Amino acid sequence: MDGYQGTQCGGPDCCDIDPAVHPGVTMWFTQKNNCQDYNYACLSGGPVAEWGSWACTGVACATITDGFVGGTPGCGVMAPWANTCMGLTNMCNPTTTQMVQQACH
Repeated sequence: MDGYQGTQCGGPDCCDIDPAVHPGVTMWFTQKNNCQDYNYACLSGGPVAEWGSWACTGVACATITDGFVGGTPGCGVMAPWANTCMGLTNMCNPTTTQMVQQACH
């Protein structure tokens, strides 16, 4: 037990066998919890991903949004990540990428 009443008893805790899982969790996790999912915050819509997609826009690609290249991966999935870009003729492309694991809660 983690101090939160489980849903089977009318409480908000969705995984009473894992003390890291309870409403209001703000930490991010790359591994499944003890209930074998990523919904650490017990959100009704399911887990929320920490990072979205990479973007680079504006004159000379000056506006950069750190994120995953090619779309947002699922929780725990390793995918290419970028935080810089290079401007080509009317196109912005990532200049550096690394593999990063998506975290969720």
